[in-house]
Amino acid sequence: MYDLAAKEIFSVVKFREGGRPVSVAHFFRPLALADWLEYERALDTRIVESEDQSEMRTQAVIAAERLWDAAALRVNGYGAPASSALQGELCERFPADWKQKVPLQHKAAAVRGLQQAVVSEGPEGLLDLIYEFDPDQVALVIEAAQNGEIHAELIHHLRRPAPEDLKRFSQITSAAIWLRGAKQPTTLLPSRLKPLCDLYDRLIQSIEGYSGIDGGDAAAVRRAMDPVHKKVVIQSLFQEE
Repeated sequence: MYDLAAKEIFSVVKFREGGRPVSVAHFFRPLALADWLEYERALDTRIVESEDQSEMRTQAVIAAERLWDAAALRVNGYGAPASSALQGELCERFPADWKQKVPLQHKAAAVRGLQQAVVSEGPEGLLDLIYEFDPDQVALVIEAAQNGEIHAELIHHLRRPAPEDLKRFSQITSAAIWLRGAKQPTTLLPSRLKPLCDLYDRLIQSIEGYSGIDGGDAAAVRRAMDPVHKKVVIQSLFQEE
C-alpha cells in the first residue's frame, strides 16, 4: 500500500552512462504542500508570444534543483571508482558537500520520479459495462510510484461536485496574469496547486489503497494526502465531468 506516514521516501533514477545501464536511488524527507508550492513558484510558467507563435516556458531544472537541495537526505548507488583512494558511498566520501557532487540531470530526474501519479485507465472493455451512477459520490482510481514501486489501486471517494464546485475549478484553471512592460507579450500562469488541493479537501470523503492513516477519516486524509495526488484527482474529476 502507498504509505502516507513514511518517514522518508526515495526515487529510483535509471539512465545510461558509458554505454551501460545504471540505477541509483535518491532519498528525501516527506514533502509537504509548502515544498510543492515553492517548486511551482520556481517553475515560473509563462506564455511568451511572438508574431507567429506562442511559446510556453518553464524553469523546470531550476525548480527541481531547489526542491532536491532542500529535501534530499542521501543518495545510494554512487560507488567510488576502483582507482579512487576514497571508498564508500558518495555521502561517505564527501560528507560536507555531497549534494554538490550529484549531477543536476540526476536531481531533475529524481524530482520527476516523486511526481509519478496518473489516473488509472482501467482494463480494456470498460465501455461494455453499465454506467453505475451515484448522484452523491464519485470514485477515482489513480496510480502512483513510491520507493520504486507502482501502486495501481489508489481509490479516492469524493462527494459528487455541485455546480459551484465546477465554477470554482473553472476559475482556478483559467487564471492568468498579463505581464505589462515586457518586450514580448507575456502571460504568467500562477500555480494552481493550493486552490486545487483546497477543492480536494472540500470534496474528499474517504480513500482506499493507502496505509499510515485511517482512510475513512476525511480530516486525516486531508492532512496526510500527497498534494500531487490531490492535484491529479481533482484535475481528472473535473475534466471528466
